Amino acid sequence: MSTRNLKVGAKAPLVLPAKPGYDKLFYVVDNWDKETKVPTSDPLPLEQRRLPASGEQYPYLCIGDFLEDTLILLKNEINRDNFYTGEVGAALASASRGGCLLPLKPLFFEYFSAKDLITRKMIELDAIGTDIVVKLTIPVRGGKIVYERNYSRYDADDLYTHQSGQYKSYSFELGMLKAKQHTHLCYVSDPSVDARLEAYDTEGHLIPEVYHVTQEVQSIGVSNIVELRDSMQTMRVTLGGVSAYIIPQIDAEPTNPSPAIVYAVDLGTTNTVVAFKDSQMPEFLSWKANDMLRMLTTFNRLLDGKTFIESRLVIPELGGECAFPLRSALRVNTGKEPYQGAFSNSSPDFTYQRISTPPTASFRETDIKWKGVNSKHLQAYVESICKLIAMHAEHRGATSISVFWSYPSSMNSSSLRNLRSVWKSAFEDYIKSNKSFEATELGEENEAVAPYRYYSRTAGVQGHTVAMDIGGGTVDVLLTGFTAKDPMYLTSFRFGGNTLLLSPSNALSTGAGLCVALKDYLGTIAADQNPSAVDSGNDGNATCQRREQGSRRVFLRLGKNDSKLWTAEVYHGEAL
Repeated sequence: MSTRNLKVGAKAPLVLPAKPGYDKLFYVVDNWDKETKVPTSDPLPLEQRRLPASGEQYPYLCIGDFLEDTLILLKNEINRDNFYTGEVGAALASASRGGCLLPLKPLFFEYFSAKDLITRKMIELDAIGTDIVVKLTIPVRGGKIVYERNYSRYDADDLYTHQSGQYKSYSFELGMLKAKQHTHLCYVSDPSVDARLEAYDTEGHLIPEVYHVTQEVQSIGVSNIVELRDSMQTMRVTLGGVSAYIIPQIDAEPTNPSPAIVYAVDLGTTNTVVAFKDSQMPEFLSWKANDMLRMLTTFNRLLDGKTFIESRLVIPELGGECAFPLRSALRVNTGKEPYQGAFSNSSPDFTYQRISTPPTASFRETDIKWKGVNSKHLQAYVESICKLIAMHAEHRGATSISVFWSYPSSMNSSSLRNLRSVWKSAFEDYIKSNKSFEATELGEENEAVAPYRYYSRTAGVQGHTVAMDIGGGTVDVLLTGFTAKDPMYLTSFRFGGNTLLLSPSNALSTGAGLCVALKDYLGTIAADQNPSAVDSGNDGNATCQRREQGSRRVFLRLGKNDSKLWTAEVYHGEAL
């Protein structure tokens, strides 16, 4: 048998069969005697055990050292794309009775790794009638030992037989943001059942938790959010005193790795834009289901916990794909838990204004860029963005990563120092400390300068140019090329789309002044773009409300024609 964790000088234990059929197995001084009685389990420590029939003191292992007496059956099927379920037989696969967690004991992983279990196909599960049958194959010198245990539906009055067990059904859901260096977990269990989760690294060592936040939510259950800072390979869950293993699927190596990736982050008052560039053209950061958030089950029967876990971590997709730009909004737990790290008591609310279902047991913060500069809300949002960037870079096989973030000139020096400190700390915690990346770089750029440089590089904008970044909270203006001595003028002020378009706080008002003045014009534009979306109301504020917190970048390239008249070309849109 494998001896990967044997101490120097320790004896390799014998694996003894639990049923006949091993007549050719050599045992002590002769072939195995089928009449030899092997106990289901031995309470003595391994080094103090005595071999059956022989009486000689020598370590040996039996079925009870590898397989649990009780199997955990979840109410939903296991998502096999995300987690290893063992080799499932046709009868069990078609039964649709729920998902079976692997009934392995910790001693198994002292001799074998999760990779051994998966690549050697060591565990099989199937159904015979209402029973669940588990077969575990242990390779030994010269052959193999196969342990088989039947698990019947739980009955408190039944007694266990030599090789039988029982299975119990539990309500348990888990979501995971898995990375090589940082893993975030959110699991939900029935409040009447004590739930505990432990994570182990590739060597089988217990991984300490960076934080563990618990929240009891009515109608959902008990939520636990955990951050781990080491590479996790297995998890052991205990529900009501019954334990089992959860094993994430081994990540495939990227087929077309991107050695170096540059990311740009524009955290606006209204929207957050994250774009990246490797060897291809720049594009917005996006992900599909299972790219970021990996759910334990398929929720084929019960949806309890699904939206809750998504709200606590990251929405897996919106209409098939989740892509930036997304709203700059943070969902914060209603509990009293302090902020302890990314996703601990809050997470980016990328569903804001996209789905009607409100977040459970939480509230939204939308003005996180300005109001959150001196609070934990901005830190929580930026750290979550850095976590997503690190996961995206890992999935693409990057070894070098650069992140550039932008800021408005109108931000005062104190707030800018705080913002710079937040980015530096988040970058070091979630990207620079990641051992997957050999080289990392963090940079910053002014919000007006960054898009100008992009358009000057891609569209040939040069000479007399006015670049205006009209955001939700600020307007940044850049003038270039007007004098040789001062090639660039820059100004910024806290006056943007929100000020122009949002309803004032005065309840007696009929709407923001600009909305009233431009009601007919904006209504015509809306009708041209999407006739079905135009409301037939008399409120001058209605059209503007649909453009709430809108932002736009406008680039004017100025020059003179032969008649000495100014001409202008306009470029507009979200710049990468």
